[in-house]
Amino acid sequence: MGKKDGASLEVIDYFDVIKEPSMVEETLGATLTEVFRTGEMVAIRNVPGYAESAAVVLPMAHRLAHLPEEVKSSLTRPESHFQAGWNQGHVMLNKRVNDPNKGSFYFNPVTDVPATPEERKMHPGVFPPNVWPTEEDMPGFQDEAKSLGMIMHNALVQFAKHVDAHVHKQCGVDSSTGKSNYESPDRLFKAVRKTEKGKCRLLYYSPYKVEEAKDILDKEVEKGIDNDGLMWNGWHLDSGFLTALAGDIYVNDETGDKVDCDQDSTGLYIATHGSSGVAKKVTIPADCIGIQFGEILQIASGGHVVATPHCVRGGIGTQARIGFACFVDAGADFPLAPPNGYTKADVLKRSVENDYIVPLQQAFLDEEDDGEIKHCQGKGVLGSYHGRYYPVDDDKANLGLYHGHRYPAKGGKPNLGSYHGRYYPTKDDTPNLGSYHGRHYPVKDDTPNLGSYHGRYYPTKDGKANLGSYHGHRYPAKGLGR
Repeated sequence: MGKKDGASLEVIDYFDVIKEPSMVEETLGATLTEVFRTGEMVAIRNVPGYAESAAVVLPMAHRLAHLPEEVKSSLTRPESHFQAGWNQGHVMLNKRVNDPNKGSFYFNPVTDVPATPEERKMHPGVFPPNVWPTEEDMPGFQDEAKSLGMIMHNALVQFAKHVDAHVHKQCGVDSSTGKSNYESPDRLFKAVRKTEKGKCRLLYYSPYKVEEAKDILDKEVEKGIDNDGLMWNGWHLDSGFLTALAGDIYVNDETGDKVDCDQDSTGLYIATHGSSGVAKKVTIPADCIGIQFGEILQIASGGHVVATPHCVRGGIGTQARIGFACFVDAGADFPLAPPNGYTKADVLKRSVENDYIVPLQQAFLDEEDDGEIKHCQGKGVLGSYHGRYYPVDDDKANLGLYHGHRYPAKGGKPNLGSYHGRYYPTKDDTPNLGSYHGRHYPVKDDTPNLGSYHGRYYPTKDGKANLGSYHGHRYPAKGLGR
């Protein structure tokens, strides 16, 4: 049985986690069933080497965040969509402007150069090579960060066995075939164990100044935006499978000295079925790894594991917050589909309601609740980017949702709306993508030609839009085949 710790956080022992689920059904079964059902977080204690490693790595974030700007710039990789190296001010969640107070360093703990050259070219944001600061700038950082990342990565891989066992049990058997509705009793475990698609993120949240915080909140009021208060990281769902979190620490932003947090409202919040969707603060003990669930896992489990809405509330004054996250996903070839016999309605009905997140409903193609997950059935789907799906609608391109932005069709023709503050207008109801990162995407003979995006070419075919390849996904027009 798990023990309560932090803010009503279930804590389980690592030596139970590494056992086969059948061996710990009596001790962990009820605890994990409730966690999976409600979207609550769970924490793992006694992971060998974890507490000592976290105590070394997390304080390094202060030095990293305060490196000279030219050094941090050399560690930034726009071609990876800022998914490798240093990233500051390039992430926007929940209708907010890009947040310069949140800096982070991304790296793959599994390998410095993941996948094949072809896969890296096809998926630049999924398989970016690592970039590291020099030993002179950050002594010991590379080795220590990799070590912590692998400790957390391996703990998630072991935990995946218990996710499989739960989903396999809940899905039951197909009465017509006598076979399990869940593809394999170790489906997720095998997928995450072998993948090189790993990602860690060392986070440094700089404190807001009083005037800065007031200006942000005043602008949100003027725009009619309710973000539920001052945020370092707005309400969202993680897009993948499993996320491991280190307990946060606070430091003096000027000196880097560790301090006790002086603002009760600052920190990590989640919303769950257990809290009736109301936000509650969660404190992860320093010797524990916290685990939360992403929206892809909710889909792949048929809704038997519920994604966890969460946010990080911001602080004002002199204290900075440091966090560390490890994301474990299956490979890019993992089939995104619910278990046999499960529908979109089955997946969605178990979601935690939260007024501040993009609902999982909008990850699907159709607005009607007809139970059909078209993304999983090859019907003109534009692939997946950060877990969001870019569907087609009535044979017309409609890019759906991207980090809270809506890209609607106009007059039955695609209009990409606004992306990172840039506007992609239509011309005579024919799409013209305008300028993106200084590149021009012209139209030719009223037929869309997306030109060049990061060196890729997106041609048209028979006068119909075909987005070619973006992040290795094939974006066909409906009727042209996949």
